[in-house]
Amino acid sequence: MAMLANYDTSIELWIEAVITEFCGIFKLNLHEGSFYHNEMLSLIHATTKRMKKYDMVYRASDLSSFYNFRGGVKITTCHSTKGDEYEVVICTGLLNGKIPHWDDIIGCSRKHSDYTARRLLYVISSRAKKHLYMISESGHMTRNGLPYSITPQL
Repeated sequence: MAMLANYDTSIELWIEAVITEFCGIFKLNLHEGSFYHNEMLSLIHATTKRMKKYDMVYRASDLSSFYNFRGGVKITTCHSTKGDEYEVVICTGLLNGKIPHWDDIIGCSRKHSDYTARRLLYVISSRAKKHLYMISESGHMTRNGLPYSITPQL
């Protein structure tokens, strides 16, 4: 599906258009005050702030100059990255129950859970050559309706 967002506009307007289109496709609530609306505004604000800080003036059509299409972006699990190396690693979902997984928590000793989490965090962090972003986001709920907590080993 081709994006309808105008590629020849400011980065801020392009981000808003892409997020709006994405939320429309997946029927996510993007009304003012909603979680996704607030997250979109936060991203746009952070982008604007960074561009002003470094005195950058770019259009969305300039974004391609920042990426090496030959290398591209690889999305994978932390379990399958052993031996790989990347310039930038962005890891999300660092939540107790995901890392370590519930299978390594429920019915297991604290020592086992701690070992498993530390091992996975080591694998994740040792893949980055230059930049490492480790994200433990909020807003995710367990099947029982309880909020996930941050991976304690962080």
